[in-house]
Amino acid sequence: MALEHGPAGKDLSAAFPEAFQVKSAWLEENVCYVNLSSAALPELTEPQRLMLAIRALVRSLCSLDAVE
Repeated sequence: MALEHGPAGKDLSAAFPEAFQVKSAWLEENVCYVNLSSAALPELTEPQRLMLAIRALVRSLCSLDAVE
């Protein structure tokens, strides 16, 4: 998944910690389910950082044509 690789631009910062990993993802009736590794959770304790990560994940998944 592209989110695991971080931003392409040098002036951008990653929304996810280095330990972020997608274990699996699947699509059921236009809904995308994602199983994430819990290894990144200790680094997402700040509410602002957690919300940034969640928004980035939602935007990325909703950009797929098959996901509503």
